[in-house]
Amino acid sequence: MRPLLDDEEVFTPNGFMHFIRRLGYRVTPPSDNMKSTA
Repeated sequence: MRPLLDDEEVFTPNGFMHFIRRLGYRVTPPSDNMKSTA
């Protein structure tokens, strides 16, 4: 595999989690409370 570009990193699970953390989102597992408010 070749190294991913910065944009492509978003499309990997770990890259996506890192991306949204960098944007300032809190990463929490899905819960019944979140489903009911969605």
